Amino acid sequence: MRAVWLRKFGGPEVLLAEETPDFVPGEGQVLVEVVASGITYVETLVRSGSAPMPLPPLPIIPGNGVAGTVVAVGPGADTALIGRRVATTTGGSGGYAEKVAVSASTVIPIPDRLGFQDAVGLVNDGRTALGIARAVAPKAGEWVLIGAAGGGVGSLLIQVAKQAGARVVATASSEAKLDLAARRGADVAIDYSRSGWEERVREATGDAGVDVACDATGGDIGRATFELVARGGGSSRSAWAAGR
Repeated sequence: MRAVWLRKFGGPEVLLAEETPDFVPGEGQVLVEVVASGITYVETLVRSGSAPMPLPPLPIIPGNGVAGTVVAVGPGADTALIGRRVATTTGGSGGYAEKVAVSASTVIPIPDRLGFQDAVGLVNDGRTALGIARAVAPKAGEWVLIGAAGGGVGSLLIQVAKQAGARVVATASSEAKLDLAARRGADVAIDYSRSGWEERVREATGDAGVDVACDATGGDIGRATFELVARGGGSSRSAWAAGR
């Protein structure tokens, strides 16, 4: 099989596709023929050697999220999984390859109506968004402020909050991102790169502030987002739901 190897840190050109021995599924594992591999922002930082966490020893095959079809199973794994369209994570590396061996317990069946690329996009951002939503538990009628709403996690959070019956004010930094937030269901979309955006949030949601705030930006914008939460907002659920 072919796999993409990282043998030194640097720009995209350091990623090299090479012939590599096939992975063999071990006890309780399945072998997935990869159709789509996810590439996250953090992975690009690791590739460049500038990640804020400890860097992995080289060489490695990068990649965590993949989607594809199960083509073989190891001892102890259910043979009924063969032929199943699945999305999964690799544990942090090995995803930039034509095949990956992963624990059968980690694979998630992909609905027929969902493509492989969309499925792998949901592996990381989807579980992050659901984790945040469960932590803040938006309720019907509440105002939820979602920062960085044009990103993967933010756009999914909008949909989860709306499904819960909440009202959403989305903030982002460009017209394209604000348009995406509106199409995902945001009741109000505000550009937080323009001065006075906090007042526009208050005008839209009421002078008391929002009930819940979810931020993934941090810095001055993140603090301003937090300060828009009403005193006692969301029964003490209002806090940093996400942040760097």
